[in-house]
Amino acid sequence: MNVGATEAIFALMQGLVSPGDEVLLLEPAFDIYAKQAQLAGGKVVFCPLHVNHKTKGRSEAVRRGLRLPLSGEEKSVGAPPHKRARSLPSGDSNAHSTPPAPASPHTHAGDRPASEPATTSDSESAAAPGSAASASAGANASTGSETAGRSSTDDDDTSSASCEWEWILDPLELQARLSERTRVLVLNAPHNPTGKVFSKAELEAIAAVLERFPRVVVISDEVYEHLVYDGREHVHPASLPSLWPRTVTVSSSGKTFSITGWKIGWCVGPAPIVRHVMQLNAWVQFSVPTPTQAAVATILTEAEKPYKSHSSYYSWIRSEYVRKRTALVRGLRAAGLDPIVPEGGFFVMTATDGLEVPAAWL
Repeated sequence: MNVGATEAIFALMQGLVSPGDEVLLLEPAFDIYAKQAQLAGGKVVFCPLHVNHKTKGRSEAVRRGLRLPLSGEEKSVGAPPHKRARSLPSGDSNAHSTPPAPASPHTHAGDRPASEPATTSDSESAAAPGSAASASAGANASTGSETAGRSSTDDDDTSSASCEWEWILDPLELQARLSERTRVLVLNAPHNPTGKVFSKAELEAIAAVLERFPRVVVISDEVYEHLVYDGREHVHPASLPSLWPRTVTVSSSGKTFSITGWKIGWCVGPAPIVRHVMQLNAWVQFSVPTPTQAAVATILTEAEKPYKSHSSYYSWIRSEYVRKRTALVRGLRAAGLDPIVPEGGFFVMTATDGLEVPAAWL
Protein backbone atom coordinates (compact mmCIF):
# COMPACT_ATOMS: atom_id res chain seq x y z
CA MET A 1 0.00 0.00 0.00
CA ASN A 2 1.13 3.52 -0.78
CA VAL A 3 0.18 7.11 -0.04
CA GLY A 4 -1.39 7.40 -3.48
CA ALA A 5 0.05 6.27 -6.81
CA THR A 6 2.42 9.25 -6.77
CA GLU A 7 4.24 7.97 -3.69
CA ALA A 8 4.36 4.47 -5.17
CA ILE A 9 6.12 5.77 -8.29
CA PHE A 10 8.47 7.88 -6.15
CA ALA A 11 9.45 4.79 -4.15
CA LEU A 12 9.98 2.75 -7.31
CA MET A 13 12.19 5.43 -8.85
CA GLN A 14 14.25 5.70 -5.68
CA GLY A 15 14.62 1.93 -5.45
CA LEU A 16 15.34 1.17 -9.10
CA VAL A 17 17.19 4.17 -10.53
CA SER A 18 20.85 4.93 -9.84
CA PRO A 19 22.78 8.04 -10.96
CA GLY A 20 23.38 7.81 -14.69
CA ASP A 21 20.47 5.45 -15.38
CA GLU A 22 17.96 6.52 -18.01
CA VAL A 23 14.20 6.67 -17.54
CA LEU A 24 12.15 6.59 -20.74
CA LEU A 25 8.88 8.54 -20.83
CA LEU A 26 6.21 8.65 -23.52
CA GLU A 27 5.62 12.28 -24.41
CA PRO A 28 3.50 14.24 -23.61
CA ALA A 29 3.89 12.88 -20.09
CA PHE A 30 2.46 13.47 -16.63
CA ASP A 31 4.85 15.99 -15.11
CA ILE A 32 5.76 14.09 -11.95
CA TYR A 33 7.54 11.30 -13.83
CA ALA A 34 10.46 13.41 -15.00
CA LYS A 35 10.98 15.14 -11.65
CA GLN A 36 10.85 11.89 -9.71
CA ALA A 37 13.35 10.29 -12.09
CA GLN A 38 15.68 13.26 -11.66
CA LEU A 39 15.34 13.14 -7.88
CA ALA A 40 16.67 9.58 -8.06
CA GLY A 41 19.64 10.74 -10.15
CA GLY A 42 18.26 9.45 -13.44
CA LYS A 43 18.43 11.01 -16.89
CA VAL A 44 15.07 11.47 -18.59
CA VAL A 45 14.71 10.37 -22.22
CA PHE A 46 11.52 11.11 -24.17
CA CYS A 47 9.81 9.09 -26.86
CA PRO A 48 6.93 10.96 -28.50
CA LEU A 49 3.43 9.77 -29.19
CA HIS A 50 2.41 10.98 -32.64
CA VAL A 51 -0.92 12.21 -33.94
CA ASN A 52 -1.99 9.99 -36.80
CA HIS A 53 -4.80 10.24 -39.36
CA LYS A 54 -6.71 6.97 -39.11
CA THR A 55 -7.11 6.48 -42.86
CA LYS A 56 -4.37 8.63 -44.42
CA GLY A 57 -1.55 8.13 -41.95
CA ARG A 58 0.94 10.56 -40.45
CA SER A 59 1.64 12.16 -43.83
CA GLU A 60 -1.84 13.67 -43.69
CA ALA A 61 -0.99 15.27 -40.35
CA VAL A 62 2.08 16.86 -41.92
CA ARG A 63 0.16 17.96 -45.02
CA ARG A 64 -2.46 19.72 -42.92
CA GLY A 65 0.17 21.55 -40.90
CA LEU A 66 0.10 19.29 -37.85
CA ARG A 67 3.66 19.22 -36.61
CA LEU A 68 4.60 16.00 -34.90
CA PRO A 69 5.62 16.12 -31.20
CA LEU A 70 9.16 17.15 -30.44
CA SER A 71 11.17 15.68 -27.60
CA GLY A 72 13.92 16.75 -25.26
CA GLU A 73 16.03 19.73 -26.31
CA GLU A 74 14.28 19.89 -29.68
CA LYS A 75 11.40 21.61 -27.90
CA SER A 76 13.48 24.74 -27.35
CA VAL A 77 14.03 25.22 -31.08
CA GLY A 78 10.38 25.87 -31.80
CA ALA A 79 8.73 26.12 -35.20
CA PRO A 80 7.05 28.96 -37.06
CA PRO A 81 3.59 29.70 -35.74
CA HIS A 82 0.55 28.43 -37.62
CA LYS A 83 -1.33 30.90 -39.77
CA ARG A 84 -4.17 32.08 -37.61
CA ALA A 85 -7.47 31.64 -39.37
CA ARG A 86 -10.17 32.77 -36.97
CA SER A 87 -10.68 35.60 -34.53
CA LEU A 88 -12.07 35.79 -31.04
CA PRO A 89 -14.15 38.84 -30.08
CA SER A 90 -12.10 41.57 -28.42
CA GLY A 91 -13.09 44.28 -26.01
CA ASP A 92 -16.13 43.68 -23.81
CA SER A 93 -15.97 40.26 -22.18
CA ASN A 94 -19.73 40.00 -22.60
CA ALA A 95 -19.52 40.33 -26.38
CA HIS A 96 -21.12 37.51 -28.36
CA SER A 97 -20.50 36.20 -31.84
CA THR A 98 -21.63 33.33 -33.98
CA PRO A 99 -19.41 30.34 -33.16
CA PRO A 100 -16.97 29.65 -36.00
CA ALA A 101 -16.79 26.33 -37.79
CA PRO A 102 -14.44 23.74 -36.32
CA ALA A 103 -10.81 24.67 -36.72
CA SER A 104 -8.25 22.57 -38.54
CA PRO A 105 -5.59 20.27 -37.28
CA HIS A 106 -4.61 19.58 -33.71
CA THR A 107 -1.25 19.90 -32.08
CA HIS A 108 -0.08 19.33 -28.54
CA ALA A 109 1.64 21.72 -26.20
CA GLY A 110 5.16 20.63 -27.11
CA ASP A 111 4.70 21.56 -30.77
CA ARG A 112 4.13 25.30 -30.67
CA PRO A 113 5.46 28.51 -29.20
CA ALA A 114 4.17 29.46 -25.80
CA SER A 115 2.02 32.17 -27.36
CA GLU A 116 -0.05 29.49 -29.12
CA PRO A 117 -0.67 26.87 -26.46
CA ALA A 118 -2.52 23.66 -27.05
CA THR A 119 -4.90 23.26 -24.16
CA THR A 120 -6.02 20.36 -22.01
CA SER A 121 -9.39 20.37 -20.27
CA ASP A 122 -10.19 18.03 -17.41
CA SER A 123 -12.47 17.46 -14.45
CA GLU A 124 -12.98 14.93 -11.70
CA SER A 125 -16.50 14.31 -10.50
CA ALA A 126 -18.86 11.76 -8.96
CA ALA A 127 -18.56 10.34 -5.48
CA ALA A 128 -17.38 6.91 -4.51
CA PRO A 129 -20.29 4.62 -3.61
CA GLY A 130 -20.82 4.66 0.12
CA SER A 131 -18.41 7.55 0.68
CA ALA A 132 -18.94 11.17 1.55
CA ALA A 133 -16.53 12.35 -1.11
CA SER A 134 -18.03 14.14 -4.11
CA ALA A 135 -17.24 16.84 -6.64
CA SER A 136 -19.34 19.05 -8.86
CA ALA A 137 -19.88 17.83 -12.41
CA GLY A 138 -19.28 20.75 -14.77
CA ALA A 139 -19.37 20.92 -18.54
CA ASN A 140 -15.59 20.94 -18.59
CA ALA A 141 -15.42 17.33 -17.43
CA SER A 142 -14.36 14.77 -19.93
CA THR A 143 -15.41 11.10 -20.06
CA GLY A 144 -17.22 7.71 -19.19
CA SER A 145 -19.20 4.70 -20.52
CA GLU A 146 -22.61 3.12 -20.22
CA THR A 147 -22.28 -0.63 -20.00
CA ALA A 148 -20.21 -3.08 -18.03
CA GLY A 149 -17.14 -4.49 -19.73
CA ARG A 150 -15.70 -1.04 -20.41
CA SER A 151 -17.80 -0.36 -23.49
CA SER A 152 -19.92 2.59 -24.56
CA THR A 153 -23.30 3.14 -26.11
CA ASP A 154 -22.27 6.65 -27.10
CA ASP A 155 -22.00 6.39 -30.90
CA ASP A 156 -22.46 10.04 -31.93
CA ASP A 157 -19.91 12.33 -33.51
CA THR A 158 -18.16 12.92 -30.19
CA SER A 159 -16.98 9.33 -29.72
CA SER A 160 -13.30 8.55 -30.20
CA ALA A 161 -14.29 6.10 -32.97
CA SER A 162 -15.74 8.98 -35.00
CA CYS A 163 -12.66 11.19 -34.59
CA GLU A 164 -10.34 11.06 -37.62
CA TRP A 165 -7.23 11.50 -35.48
CA GLU A 166 -5.55 9.17 -32.99
CA TRP A 167 -2.35 8.95 -30.97
CA ILE A 168 0.18 6.26 -31.91
CA LEU A 169 3.54 5.00 -30.67
CA ASP A 170 6.15 4.02 -33.25
CA PRO A 171 7.89 0.81 -31.97
CA LEU A 172 11.01 1.58 -34.02
CA GLU A 173 11.24 5.02 -32.48
CA LEU A 174 10.81 3.46 -29.03
CA GLN A 175 13.65 1.05 -29.78
CA ALA A 176 15.87 3.92 -30.89
CA ARG A 177 15.34 5.72 -27.57
CA LEU A 178 16.26 2.66 -25.48
CA SER A 179 19.85 1.77 -24.61
CA GLU A 180 21.90 -0.32 -22.23
CA ARG A 181 21.61 2.61 -19.80
CA THR A 182 17.79 2.49 -19.73
CA ARG A 183 16.53 1.28 -16.36
CA VAL A 184 12.82 2.22 -16.36
CA LEU A 185 10.09 2.63 -18.98
CA VAL A 186 6.97 4.36 -17.67
CA LEU A 187 3.75 3.27 -19.37
CA ASN A 188 0.64 5.23 -18.48
CA ALA A 189 -2.64 3.82 -19.81
CA PRO A 190 -5.14 5.25 -20.27
CA HIS A 191 -2.59 7.91 -21.02
CA ASN A 192 -2.47 11.30 -19.32
CA PRO A 193 -3.01 13.73 -20.99
CA THR A 194 -3.80 12.32 -24.47
CA GLY A 195 -6.46 9.80 -23.40
CA LYS A 196 -4.83 7.08 -25.50
CA VAL A 197 -5.70 3.47 -24.64
CA PHE A 198 -3.04 0.96 -25.69
CA SER A 199 -4.41 -2.14 -27.40
CA LYS A 200 -3.09 -5.62 -26.77
CA ALA A 201 -1.34 -5.54 -30.15
CA GLU A 202 0.41 -2.29 -29.26
CA LEU A 203 1.53 -3.69 -25.92
CA GLU A 204 2.82 -6.82 -27.65
CA ALA A 205 4.87 -4.60 -29.96
CA ILE A 206 6.32 -2.81 -26.94
CA ALA A 207 7.09 -6.17 -25.31
CA ALA A 208 8.90 -7.34 -28.45
CA VAL A 209 11.11 -4.24 -28.39
CA LEU A 210 11.90 -4.70 -24.70
CA GLU A 211 13.16 -8.25 -25.27
CA ARG A 212 16.37 -6.64 -26.52
CA PHE A 213 16.76 -4.71 -23.25
CA PRO A 214 16.55 -7.15 -20.31
CA ARG A 215 17.56 -4.53 -17.73
CA VAL A 216 14.46 -2.39 -18.25
CA VAL A 217 11.71 -2.42 -15.61
CA VAL A 218 8.24 -1.25 -16.67
CA ILE A 219 6.30 0.99 -14.29
CA SER A 220 2.70 0.71 -15.46
CA ASP A 221 0.66 3.64 -14.13
CA GLU A 222 -2.99 2.55 -14.44
CA VAL A 223 -4.89 5.03 -12.29
CA TYR A 224 -7.42 5.58 -15.11
CA GLU A 225 -7.93 1.85 -15.75
CA HIS A 226 -11.73 1.99 -15.26
CA LEU A 227 -12.19 5.08 -17.42
CA VAL A 228 -12.06 3.48 -20.88
CA TYR A 229 -14.68 4.24 -23.55
CA ASP A 230 -16.25 3.44 -26.90
CA GLY A 231 -15.99 -0.34 -26.68
CA ARG A 232 -12.29 -0.36 -25.88
CA GLU A 233 -10.80 -2.58 -23.21
CA HIS A 234 -8.04 -1.79 -20.77
CA VAL A 235 -5.28 -4.37 -21.09
CA HIS A 236 -2.85 -4.68 -18.19
CA PRO A 237 0.73 -4.79 -19.55
CA ALA A 238 1.55 -7.29 -16.80
CA SER A 239 -1.01 -9.68 -18.30
CA LEU A 240 1.41 -10.33 -21.16
CA PRO A 241 3.65 -13.27 -20.19
CA SER A 242 6.83 -11.60 -21.43
CA LEU A 243 6.11 -8.38 -19.52
CA TRP A 244 5.02 -9.82 -16.17
CA PRO A 245 8.56 -10.54 -14.83
CA ARG A 246 9.64 -6.94 -15.45
CA THR A 247 6.42 -4.98 -14.73
CA VAL A 248 5.06 -3.38 -11.58
CA THR A 249 1.46 -2.16 -11.82
CA VAL A 250 0.56 1.03 -9.97
CA SER A 251 -3.01 2.19 -9.33
CA SER A 252 -5.10 4.05 -6.78
CA SER A 253 -8.61 4.88 -5.66
CA GLY A 254 -8.38 8.61 -6.33
CA LYS A 255 -9.37 8.95 -10.00
CA THR A 256 -11.99 6.18 -10.16
CA PHE A 257 -13.83 7.24 -7.03
CA SER A 258 -13.06 10.98 -7.00
CA ILE A 259 -11.25 10.76 -3.66
CA THR A 260 -7.79 11.98 -4.60
CA GLY A 261 -7.34 13.56 -1.20
CA TRP A 262 -7.55 10.18 0.51
CA LYS A 263 -4.19 9.17 -1.04
CA ILE A 264 -4.71 5.41 -1.12
CA GLY A 265 -2.61 3.70 -3.77
CA TRP A 266 -1.00 0.34 -4.36
CA CYS A 267 1.51 -1.47 -6.52
CA VAL A 268 1.50 -5.10 -7.62
CA GLY A 269 4.30 -7.03 -9.26
CA PRO A 270 7.11 -9.57 -8.91
CA ALA A 271 8.59 -9.71 -5.41
CA PRO A 272 12.10 -8.61 -6.47
CA ILE A 273 10.68 -5.34 -7.82
CA VAL A 274 8.05 -4.62 -5.16
CA ARG A 275 10.64 -5.29 -2.46
CA HIS A 276 12.29 -1.98 -3.38
CA VAL A 277 9.07 -0.17 -2.42
CA MET A 278 8.64 -2.06 0.85
CA GLN A 279 12.19 -1.36 1.95
CA LEU A 280 12.07 2.33 1.10
CA ASN A 281 8.64 3.00 2.57
CA ALA A 282 9.79 1.92 6.01
CA TRP A 283 11.79 5.17 6.00
CA VAL A 284 9.48 7.40 3.93
CA GLN A 285 5.79 7.02 4.81
CA PHE A 286 6.02 4.15 7.34
CA SER A 287 2.33 3.32 6.97
CA VAL A 288 -0.83 4.31 5.14
CA PRO A 289 -3.77 5.41 7.38
CA THR A 290 -5.71 2.31 8.37
CA PRO A 291 -9.24 3.85 8.37
CA THR A 292 -8.95 5.01 4.75
CA GLN A 293 -7.44 1.67 3.72
CA ALA A 294 -10.46 -0.09 5.21
CA ALA A 295 -12.85 2.34 3.54
CA VAL A 296 -11.29 1.83 0.11
CA ALA A 297 -11.35 -1.94 0.58
CA THR A 298 -15.11 -1.68 1.16
CA ILE A 299 -15.55 0.64 -1.84
CA LEU A 300 -13.71 -1.78 -4.14
CA THR A 301 -16.12 -4.54 -3.14
CA GLU A 302 -19.24 -2.38 -3.40
CA ALA A 303 -18.21 -0.98 -6.79
CA GLU A 304 -18.74 -4.38 -8.41
CA LYS A 305 -22.42 -4.40 -7.42
CA PRO A 306 -25.37 -2.81 -9.33
CA TYR A 307 -25.38 0.96 -8.91
CA LYS A 308 -27.94 3.57 -10.04
CA SER A 309 -29.56 1.30 -12.66
CA HIS A 310 -26.15 0.21 -13.96
CA SER A 311 -24.55 -3.20 -13.62
CA SER A 312 -21.81 -1.70 -11.42
CA TYR A 313 -20.41 1.57 -10.16
CA TYR A 314 -17.70 1.30 -12.83
CA SER A 315 -20.36 1.17 -15.55
CA TRP A 316 -22.09 4.22 -14.08
CA ILE A 317 -18.94 6.34 -13.75
CA ARG A 318 -18.00 5.58 -17.35
CA SER A 319 -21.43 6.67 -18.55
CA GLU A 320 -21.09 9.91 -16.58
CA TYR A 321 -17.75 10.72 -18.19
CA VAL A 322 -19.01 9.91 -21.68
CA ARG A 323 -21.87 12.35 -21.11
CA LYS A 324 -19.42 15.03 -20.01
CA ARG A 325 -17.01 14.26 -22.83
CA THR A 326 -19.84 14.79 -25.30
CA ALA A 327 -20.69 18.19 -23.78
CA LEU A 328 -17.06 19.30 -23.72
CA VAL A 329 -16.16 18.14 -27.22
CA ARG A 330 -19.24 19.82 -28.69
CA GLY A 331 -18.48 23.00 -26.77
CA LEU A 332 -14.88 23.08 -27.98
CA ARG A 333 -15.98 22.54 -31.57
CA ALA A 334 -18.59 25.30 -31.27
CA ALA A 335 -15.79 27.62 -30.12
CA GLY A 336 -13.82 26.89 -33.29
CA LEU A 337 -11.44 24.34 -31.78
CA ASP A 338 -10.70 20.85 -33.09
CA PRO A 339 -10.34 18.38 -30.22
CA ILE A 340 -8.81 14.92 -30.42
CA VAL A 341 -11.50 12.83 -28.74
CA PRO A 342 -9.93 10.76 -25.91
CA GLU A 343 -10.30 6.99 -25.70
CA GLY A 344 -9.96 7.03 -21.92
CA GLY A 345 -9.16 9.17 -18.89
CA PHE A 346 -10.75 12.60 -18.41
CA PHE A 347 -8.64 14.98 -20.46
CA VAL A 348 -9.36 16.45 -23.90
CA MET A 349 -6.49 17.86 -25.97
CA THR A 350 -7.24 20.40 -28.67
CA ALA A 351 -5.50 22.89 -30.94
CA THR A 352 -5.77 26.64 -30.56
CA ASP A 353 -3.96 27.49 -33.79
CA GLY A 354 -7.21 28.17 -35.65
CA LEU A 355 -8.00 31.16 -33.46
CA GLU A 356 -6.54 34.64 -33.33
CA VAL A 357 -6.29 35.73 -29.72
CA PRO A 358 -6.52 39.51 -29.15
CA ALA A 359 -3.23 40.93 -27.92
CA ALA A 360 -4.98 42.35 -24.83
CA TRP A 361 -5.79 38.80 -23.74
CA LEU A 362 -2.21 37.54 -23.92
